[in-house]
Amino acid sequence: MLIIVKHQLSEPIYHILLILTDGEIHDMTQTIDLVVHEASSLPLSIIIIGVGNEKFKMMRQLDSDNQLLVASDGTTKAARDIIQFVRFKRYIQLGPDGLAEKVLREVPKQFLTYMKQKGIEPSDKSESYKKPMKALSEQTIKLNRISKTAKFESTTKIETSEIS
Repeated sequence: MLIIVKHQLSEPIYHILLILTDGEIHDMTQTIDLVVHEASSLPLSIIIIGVGNEKFKMMRQLDSDNQLLVASDGTTKAARDIIQFVRFKRYIQLGPDGLAEKVLREVPKQFLTYMKQKGIEPSDKSESYKKPMKALSEQTIKLNRISKTAKFESTTKIETSEIS
């Protein structure tokens, strides 16, 4: 994943890595060092969802909401908080919307922190999003025109008429 994120640094893309796990982490020192030295400065958020009956003590340690992770050298701190850990069992009773809210709760802050650290300001003049948005808008208009002229005769056959 880090290779993909690093390869796309010149693109205006923010990545979210979702990890589903049913167990504890076994290489905690190496994982923290990787997060601190590399991942925390990349356009990346990591969401870990713990499923099963584990205690997930180490996963909660990775989700360092109150303080930034510190590398094994004892001095180097993560550039920012990028990890959100959620225990599935604890929040599933909230339903899909409640679970989604908990899982995604920290992403906006993580994203904005990254943008501020990199000095990236929002701009209406950016061309990078206009072409895909224009194409999407044109496709939506086209689909709306088609759906307004469709005649549903059965569940398997649809006739459409051309709009000029």
